[in-house]
Amino acid sequence: MGRPVKKGLDYFPLDVALDTKLNLIKAEFGLLGFGIVIRLFQYIYGENGYYMEWSQDVALMFASKESVGVNAVSEVVNACLKRGIFDQSKFKEFGILTSKGIQERYLEATDRRIGEKICNKYAVLNVPKKAVNDGINGINVDINRVNVNRKYTNKSKVNKSKVNKTYRSIIADYTSNLDLRSSLENFVEMRNKMKGFTLNALKILLKNLDKLASDDLSKIEIVNQSIERSWKGFFPVKQKSPFTSRRQDVLPDYYQQMKAGSDPEVTDETDFDREEFEEIRRQLREQEEQKK
Repeated sequence: MGRPVKKGLDYFPLDVALDTKLNLIKAEFGLLGFGIVIRLFQYIYGENGYYMEWSQDVALMFASKESVGVNAVSEVVNACLKRGIFDQSKFKEFGILTSKGIQERYLEATDRRIGEKICNKYAVLNVPKKAVNDGINGINVDINRVNVNRKYTNKSKVNKSKVNKTYRSIIADYTSNLDLRSSLENFVEMRNKMKGFTLNALKILLKNLDKLASDDLSKIEIVNQSIERSWKGFFPVKQKSPFTSRRQDVLPDYYQQMKAGSDPEVTDETDFDREEFEEIRRQLREQEEQKK
């Protein structure tokens, strides 16, 4: 008996530049709405690959799991159906969330799988006959495209692609913040130019980064500091104290006046206290005597 066909995907592509439909969702509901759509995509691609069943009960479970209001989830889904992010006809007929774009990306990602099909009644696009599920279970061999075409591919390029993808996957698992991902990828690019930077080294550095900062903005600042200074690791960001700069601006004047043996001119408009000035002068004199 053949092995069952793997349905879902391990990852899915997301364009950096959003299309108009997603931008409208973001404009209407903010980042919360955008996040709900992305999570729906993850459920769709990760479970059945190209669709997910949707009902009031599913919406309630989704909202509970993602810690958002069920009304907000329903409003975002309705807006997605209205704007064509999900196919409205398939939702009304079968109660599923899918779209032409989702199915196209699914078929592209699984074209090396034997027996990978799309259910005929759920199909939105005109797919080849071999891509339509006729009810026969195929065997999922999940062949890697790079391995299949090994003899046609430059070996060094394949290895480099695999390494970079592995670094990116570790970073993607570490954070969903796109700015932090970008900074970490830039750091990896810099460190790869040095010797001795392994995948385990990256994992250790990320653990250290968690110890240094708890919020993404601070982590980005730490990572960027290491990039600017070509550091091999992550270190706390040193900040100048306002008291230090103030002391450098004020006390040297007093110090020079004391060494010259002259007092500053004091008038009714002076903005410092005479007794305070005398105390500072006394302390400076004691410091001078200790140096002798």
